[in-house]
Amino acid sequence: MLTRQLTKDNNGHLQATHSYLARFGFSDRTITRDIKELIAHGMVYRSKSGGFHQGAAQYALTWLPITRKEGIFLKGFKPFAWRDWVPLEKNPHSQIYGATVVKMADGQGLQPTNLRLSR
Repeated sequence: MLTRQLTKDNNGHLQATHSYLARFGFSDRTITRDIKELIAHGMVYRSKSGGFHQGAAQYALTWLPITRKEGIFLKGFKPFAWRDWVPLEKNPHSQIYGATVVKMADGQGLQPTNLRLSR
């Protein structure tokens, strides 16, 4: 749904607010989980943190250039960061099945992003 907001120069200023995504049937939990997973996979970069009295968080798509850079944080932005994502091998002896674990090519970022217990 972030790509639906794109114009020629607003990459880095995209929002994933509940008020926008609720009309498409997304819950707060789904939005939070999916944004974390997109960031972990290098598809999306959080260019501005949101919060109380700060406005909505803003995001950039890593496969597109950012032309308007005012008001956003780009120190950690890496173009095409998704190219560095490497999936971990599944461990059949783990007690957590169906979990997506992210490992970046540089060896950093071992984080479970979608923990669900299956039986």
